[in-house]
Amino acid sequence: MKFEDVVPNIWNPWTTLSSDIPFIDNTKGIGNGEKKVREELGLSIEGGQNDVCDLPEINGTVKNVTNDNCRLGADSQERSAELVISLIMLYRWSNRYKTNNFRAKETYEILDPHMSNIRRGEISGKLCTKLDELSEVILTCVSAKVHCDAFKCVLLEEFSSIFENKSLKKNMDEVAKREAIDKHLIIVHERHGWQYVTDVERITCPRITQYKCRININF
Repeated sequence: MKFEDVVPNIWNPWTTLSSDIPFIDNTKGIGNGEKKVREELGLSIEGGQNDVCDLPEINGTVKNVTNDNCRLGADSQERSAELVISLIMLYRWSNRYKTNNFRAKETYEILDPHMSNIRRGEISGKLCTKLDELSEVILTCVSAKVHCDAFKCVLLEEFSSIFENKSLKKNMDEVAKREAIDKHLIIVHERHGWQYVTDVERITCPRITQYKCRININF
């Protein structure tokens, strides 16, 4: 099958074209199912470990969704790291003003138990949920130029500029959605086959690990 003939957002079962290629692949830099989908599409060029694309001929990226969500590649790391750094800024702000500002104290109490993980580039889905409602209030105060030293702090202004007046979850989801906007996203499943995904509303980011957003595709 040629890529231009692929109908997006539906599963294509594995065929005899790739029946002699195992789904599980232990080759360094090659993801599970990647060689199978390359054979199904008649592609010959392999993407390397440091390449942005797994399928260079079609500007394609392959994500294995058999068991769980998957981590995005190096090209998403810059924005993912910005979001992690923004939480470190938010923590520094909360630590500075926690004695005389209720919102800072509340923020500190949420972030402090998680800082060792955050500094390692780990943001869980539960922490994201806890922070979203609070960060919305804080960003509103910053935007409204509330007359309070805490909300005029440079750290908070930098945090606000990174978040762009959007929730942490929305920012994380936007990073994940770029995978299907900037490239041709193909998901693979050991049993179901493979699928070319263009419907970005199905794509979310459940958490950040090792300074990289993870991608989840609802199928």
